Amino acid sequence: IRSKAMVHPLMVLGFDVYTLPVAETARKLRELKFDLSKLHETTWQGRPAYVVGAAAGDSTSAQFWIDKERLYFVRSLEPSQKDSTTMLDTRFEDYRPMGDGWLEMEVVFLAGGEVKMREEYTEPRIGMKLDPALYDPRKWTPPTWIGRAAASGGN
Repeated sequence: IRSKAMVHPLMVLGFDVYTLPVAETARKLRELKFDLSKLHETTWQGRPAYVVGAAAGDSTSAQFWIDKERLYFVRSLEPSQKDSTTMLDTRFEDYRPMGDGWLEMEVVFLAGGEVKMREEYTEPRIGMKLDPALYDPRKWTPPTWIGRAAASGGN
């Protein structure tokens, strides 16, 4: 059981960074073991990128990559907590313009160079009117599969 709230690196790098104060974002990134004093430039998928957290040529330190021109998150590398010799590589790919910003259409998760999971987003929309009840937890109900699992003894 975890007694401390988890700070997820992808939430910070992909989303929080656009809304949190700089000092808070930097604190969270340092807590996630990114060395913010290290920075170099490289190319990622044909585009110039900043790499924060590692010197050039270092592929084993926790680091994140930012598109140099558009300033969005494209990649993170970090040692696995289970096995520090295995690098976890997460990539936000296929960015498309959406409203005043950019949205990744694919997120790829690799471990040790092998794709473990891929998320693809096919029909994102902006400007949709959503029912405020969606944000009221008192109106939420458990998914139907919970009742089926309990009725079948959890199988």
